[in-house]
Amino acid sequence: MEVRELCEILEQLRIMHDSEGAKTQARDFQKVLDILDGHEDETVVEFVQNTRQLLAAPTPSRKKNQVDEVNVRRYIESLKNTGSDRPAFEAAFNSLKNDSKMRKAELVEVARGYTGYEMSYKTRKHALDDIRAKFTEIARQEARSSIIDKITPW
Repeated sequence: MEVRELCEILEQLRIMHDSEGAKTQARDFQKVLDILDGHEDETVVEFVQNTRQLLAAPTPSRKKNQVDEVNVRRYIESLKNTGSDRPAFEAAFNSLKNDSKMRKAELVEVARGYTGYEMSYKTRKHALDDIRAKFTEIARQEARSSIIDKITPW
């Protein structure tokens, strides 16, 4: 049987269901007809074999799970090099925040690398908030240390 013959039968079934008010079933038949469109000269067996081969073919790996390690390391180093210098931190932080190439996955890795915490973050904002909180912690600790150094004579 050729796909053309199958399409004729399916079209008749679609029309029949449509006229009886079975709109959902008619739409389903139309979807099958749309899939078969362009394959009218093939046999049904050939169509099924070709379709199975296409479905069995490996799909390319998804890019969205890949993290740009170079960019991540660059931002981690940039943030760590600021120390407790607020203007330097703000410049590095804003650069990270406004970088349109930095997706959530990269931001999570930057946050983990900078903070040292193995956290999972639901949003980009949570990762950025944690980075800012870690800087505040570093700056306060350094301020305390300098005060202690000034008042301790030994």
